Amino acid sequence: MSFGRAIKLFFKNYAVFRGRASRSEYWWTFLFLVLVSSVLEAINAVTASPGHESSLYLVLYAIWGLGTLIPSLAIQVRRLHDTNRSGWWVLINLIPLVGQIWILIYFLLDSHPDAWQTYDKEPLPATE
Repeated sequence: MSFGRAIKLFFKNYAVFRGRASRSEYWWTFLFLVLVSSVLEAINAVTASPGHESSLYLVLYAIWGLGTLIPSLAIQVRRLHDTNRSGWWVLINLIPLVGQIWILIYFLLDSHPDAWQTYDKEPLPATE
C-alpha cells in the first residue's frame, strides 16, 4: 500500500473498528502521525518562550490529538485483526513499557493467513 492511500484510508475509515489493516497501511499512517507531530513541535520551538509551550502549539496539538484519537485506535484494532488477534489487545498499552513492547511486536508481525475468515465478514466502508 502506498503512503497516500494509507493516509486516505486512515481518515475515510475514521471510526471503523472491524476489518483488517495491513502492516504497510498501519506503518505509513504511523509515519504520517509522527511527521505531523514533528511539525507541531517545530511550531512550538519557533513560537514558544523558553520553558513554556506556546498557546498556538497547545491549541493545534489539542485539535490534532482529539481529531486523530479515534482513527488511531481504530487502525490499531484493525492491525491486530490482521494478525488474527482480538482488538481488545490494544488495551495492553495500559501496562507501562511491557505493554508497548508487546503491542509493537504484534504490529510488526505478518498478516495471519486465516485472519480474513474471522475479520472480513463485512467490508470496510472505504477501500479506495
